[in-house]
Amino acid sequence: MSVSKVSGIEYQILHRGTFAMLQVGLKRSEMFQAEAGAMVCMSDTIELHGHMDNFYDAAMRRIAGESFMFQRYRARDNGVLFLAPAMPGDIAVLEMDGSEDFKLTRNAYMASTPNIRIQANPLQAGNVSMGNLIGNRLNCPILMNVSGRGTVFMSSCGAISCIELKDSEELIVDNGHMVAWPSFMRVEIGRAQESSDSGNFMKDIANSYFSGEGLVYRAFGPGKLYFQSRNIDGTREFIKSFL
Repeated sequence: MSVSKVSGIEYQILHRGTFAMLQVGLKRSEMFQAEAGAMVCMSDTIELHGHMDNFYDAAMRRIAGESFMFQRYRARDNGVLFLAPAMPGDIAVLEMDGSEDFKLTRNAYMASTPNIRIQANPLQAGNVSMGNLIGNRLNCPILMNVSGRGTVFMSSCGAISCIELKDSEELIVDNGHMVAWPSFMRVEIGRAQESSDSGNFMKDIANSYFSGEGLVYRAFGPGKLYFQSRNIDGTREFIKSFL
């Protein structure tokens, strides 16, 4: 199995692509944490407990649509743990050395080593600001702020891609496809169609509506962006059309 460069945890990502699964090897006394419901199976040498860092962070994560508590695993002896995301999709790895935080969108966090802290930012999440949508500055979507030293495993809807932007480069990403980015990056969210002329506000709204695009993230380099090939809301609507 692969070994994390930062935390030293042993892991392997199986069935890469649409139906990825994470295999984690735990040595005696090692610990691991994951989203509630992520466990597929585990050795009988591993103990499972519910864990909550503090009530405020847990409540904010719940408001953001994430789990109130984490599942924490502790190995009494050497064993193996298998985890899988809720949505059909891939798994990506973030090696965090403690020098920078990352912003993760809803449902992107799957699992990590236990010294990683996951906080929900309900209002101004880092340096992400909501664009001027109706003449006033609105609050941005709730994001997860991931910090600390260790290994983070992110899940996606579909495949995960990563692109590195150079200084002054800009990339526009549909808000349903964004997964993660480093906190130091300048990222703004607004309408897909925007005009510098405030008198064209209704035209911008109409263009966004009839083009099928809504809000987008505008990311400015330098920095790495992670995005997914499928939109969770779009996938949900596609499935509902057959019900």
